[in-house]
Amino acid sequence: MERNTDSEPDTTGIERRTVLGGVLASAGLGGATAVGSATEEADGEPKTAPADGQSVDACRAITEPGTYDIAGDISDEGGTCLRITADNVTINGGGATIRGAGEFDDSVGVLVTGDRVALRNLTVEDWETGIRFEGASGGAIVDCTVDAVGPDGIEFVDADRNLITETTSNGEDSGVELNESNQNTLRNSTFTADAGEGIRLSGSRQNDIVDNTADGTDRGIVVGDSDRNRFEGNVASDVDVGIVLSESNYNALVENEVQRNDTGILLVDSDSNELVDNVVTDVDFDPGVTLRRADRNVLTGNTIRRNRIGVLLEDADDNLLEANTICENTDDQIVEEGDSDRNRFVDNDLSC
Repeated sequence: MERNTDSEPDTTGIERRTVLGGVLASAGLGGATAVGSATEEADGEPKTAPADGQSVDACRAITEPGTYDIAGDISDEGGTCLRITADNVTINGGGATIRGAGEFDDSVGVLVTGDRVALRNLTVEDWETGIRFEGASGGAIVDCTVDAVGPDGIEFVDADRNLITETTSNGEDSGVELNESNQNTLRNSTFTADAGEGIRLSGSRQNDIVDNTADGTDRGIVVGDSDRNRFEGNVASDVDVGIVLSESNYNALVENEVQRNDTGILLVDSDSNELVDNVVTDVDFDPGVTLRRADRNVLTGNTIRRNRIGVLLEDADDNLLEANTICENTDDQIVEEGDSDRNRFVDNDLSC
């Protein structure tokens, strides 16, 4: 089937985007040339020599490229502890902790505004925001632990093509928030919140959210005004709401597990999304999957069992449900309500 990217959703074959280039080598994740490995010429101008192997034993600004080793635990009362403005920087935490005062004081543990910055094996705790990437691209957060007392454990603001992997992050409102940030990859990590959502996207496009855990929170994954993202292999279980898309189009939800929640997967005012091979079971209050004012979505290969209702279409038009297993739901398997028109139901197993 031909696909017009201006009008059709990305499908299960959405290609993984290759990002981060050299920073993966500096983070120990790839074979590219290490960041800041030598003094180079660029456009006829010499670059600043890297400060490789420099020890960091207190809060400070990092304004030169290179590799920095955290010498031991660092504590501070507020403000910003590490402010990284240089490009091509690697921070080797060595398991050390950067600890704040535990207060709501606009404090940030690590603020990154430079490009191609890698943070490795670092614990950041008791700051209002643990780690913030602001206008930074091509960076990585690898094997870190973040526990913030404020809204976000990790926050990306206008930050593109960054990686978070093998990391645990908790915040008051979100474990990680992507705000107007594009083409980032979050994988193999755990994101939780004390009173919010594990993973939040706002105004963000073309991100890959793969093989993460977002459970034990109020909401697992919340997506607002965000298009063409891919959510694959994530677990959003044992929460109030598993996955929510609001005013978000052309996203792909593939092989996610959404189980034992009050609400399973909810699409509101969201069109042309694909839900493929997800498992949605044991949702005991709302339906397993709800399409509310959501048009032209495709659901195929999903297992939707033992919920109160399997799939609810509410004022939803032109959706396709094909080859799903929708059965053993208490009240009904598929329900259309309101002005729902032209929905198609093809080869679904309603009896198990």
